Amino acid sequence: MADQMSGGCACGRVRYSATVYDDEAYLCHCRMCQRATGSISIAFKNVKQAEVKWDGEPDWYDSSPIANRPYCRECGTSLGFAFKEGSEDMDLTVRLQKHFRRRREPFRIVFVPSPLCFTQAPEDWISLRSQRLRWRRGLLQVLWRHRGMIGNPRFGLVGVIMLPYTVVFEGFAPLLELSSYAVTTAVFLTGGLDLRHYVLIVLIWTFFGTAVSMIAVLLNDVATGKYMRGADLPRLIAVALIENYGYRQLNAWWGCVGTVQAITGTGGWGTMKRRAFAGAGVPQA
Repeated sequence: MADQMSGGCACGRVRYSATVYDDEAYLCHCRMCQRATGSISIAFKNVKQAEVKWDGEPDWYDSSPIANRPYCRECGTSLGFAFKEGSEDMDLTVRLQKHFRRRREPFRIVFVPSPLCFTQAPEDWISLRSQRLRWRRGLLQVLWRHRGMIGNPRFGLVGVIMLPYTVVFEGFAPLLELSSYAVTTAVFLTGGLDLRHYVLIVLIWTFFGTAVSMIAVLLNDVATGKYMRGADLPRLIAVALIENYGYRQLNAWWGCVGTVQAITGTGGWGTMKRRAFAGAGVPQA
């Protein structure tokens, strides 16, 4: 259920109201937030920018390559954090690479050495579609924004390997995948390919699609052993097989739609419907 949240600055010059749909919030303790607030951490609640109404326009500080921060110029109160258009996690990483490599300054970006990534899936197909379209637009926007790094040896392995790889195997992947399905099926239906070879091709793409998922799970379990207990592994194998028939094609189609949206500048964040896991406790560090 949607609720209204309101607040403002210390002197009262700037007030805001926002529509919120859940009670999920978080603490950020990055160095930028610490500097902006003078505190160890700051509490944030994510809301859509279109659903924030200002009574008294705040001033905006261009705090980083990916975000602006509203504040009151009279009393200095920090009033939030807003991502710039098209900013994604990938954009932050690529911008950091560009920044330090241009300056020839030593730097190090650390990450969790796991081949699996985790995200809470939306609760319905409309939200899932909106999420995948936004991911697709974000990927293409990042590649276009940093196109000068692609193939550029000045940016090291990121420029000559990582970004070209991303362009080919992520940027063109949905277009190539859907076109291969369409061409192969059309050739079969017109008699250019017999049933035996068509089934063989289907089995080959099923094998490679399943192998990628299962190799990632097995490599992850070398460190964690998370999915080797009970019925988890058989379930994962079943899902990895089933997703090749319908779900992968649907994601490829959404990728093509997201490509058109990125080119035409259309689309938005959409509403993400999620719910907490029933009975889930807070994970211990």
